[in-house]
Amino acid sequence: MIKAAFENCPYCGSDGGFYTKDYVSGHATTRFMFDGSDADNSDMYEGLSHRMGKVAYCLDCHKSLFKMKDVV
Repeated sequence: MIKAAFENCPYCGSDGGFYTKDYVSGHATTRFMFDGSDADNSDMYEGLSHRMGKVAYCLDCHKSLFKMKDVV
């Protein structure tokens, strides 16, 4: 769980939350059945590498709020 040190954006007052600009690379495999039915794609993203962004931004005004290393 990642909890910010404040409950609202100090810039716009929003309580909508925050986001990070994450980095994803690799490949995804999407499976299809010949008859058009759904195939099992539960592992389609296992070929991806994910790295969380270093900065948190307000969901509403998009201003920089804090560095993730300070809360994780």
